[in-house]
Amino acid sequence: MTKCLRQDGYRIYDNPRITGDGYYEIEIFDPAGNLIELIAD
Repeated sequence: MTKCLRQDGYRIYDNPRITGDGYYEIEIFDPAGNLIELIAD
C-alpha cells in the first residue's frame, strides 16, 4: 500500500512499522497537507 500511495503522489511522513501495541501503521500527508495515520491489525 505504501508503494501505491507514493506512486500516486502522497508524501510519506513515516515509513510502515509495527507499533508497540502490535498494529501496523503508516503516516502520510494528504494533498491538503493534513497528516493521516493508516492503521491495520
